[in-house]
Amino acid sequence: MALALLALLGLIGGATLQIFASAMTALPRQADNTMLALEEELHQRLGRSFPLPSYSRSDQVYFAGYSSRVDFAAFSETGRLVFYSLQEQGNNLYLSRRPLLQEKADDLLLVPNIKGFQFRYLGSDDPFKPPQWQQSWQNAPFLPLMVRVNLEKDGRVWSFQIPLALSGLF
Repeated sequence: MALALLALLGLIGGATLQIFASAMTALPRQADNTMLALEEELHQRLGRSFPLPSYSRSDQVYFAGYSSRVDFAAFSETGRLVFYSLQEQGNNLYLSRRPLLQEKADDLLLVPNIKGFQFRYLGSDDPFKPPQWQQSWQNAPFLPLMVRVNLEKDGRVWSFQIPLALSGLF
């Protein structure tokens, strides 16, 4: 009888530990899925950046990269030219999109409750120098080769790099 009671307690204890372990690993998995979705979204949008000549200067492209924001033009899945802005607002990461000839932008919340967010840009403004990671990319005649995204959420830091398909053109 004592052995049966001990076995029952072991079963209950083991089940409780298993439930606790599942709950503890569910949060990181959910965060990982959010970051994978973010990376995919940025590959779809930012990776399609188009070297559209700037409105004000024909020797520059419409791409403004800062440490906390990037503005760029890209073609959507339907072939429409869209102006995007990706930035942190109030500890949330937003993607703002405005199709050409549309006055109002739509804001899409990508990741809520982030602690830190940063962009870096790989490239060189001199074609005879090797590319280096830079804090900003502005007033250039071409796109950077790659954009690195660093994001902190829930005590974890994610970093991924997005190659720009049409960099170096024009």
